Amino acid sequence: IPPGFLGFDQLQKMLDDIKELRDDIARIISERTGIELSEVYKITAKDSFFKAKEALNLGIATNIISEWTSAEE
Repeated sequence: IPPGFLGFDQLQKMLDDIKELRDDIARIISERTGIELSEVYKITAKDSFFKAKEALNLGIATNIISEWTSAEE
């Protein structure tokens, strides 16, 4: 394998790690929102970023912060 390129085993390990992380995140979202795991996979299949109101409506967020202040203020 030329320098700078990954072999099949390395790529497979990376893909397995990503899938495991996705499964963990989906499970946590499902547990905390009550959304069925299969539905979480559908919702997050294309996008993992949601507008604030979308996240709120899905139950992924609990509130929207409209003004940010630092802890020093």
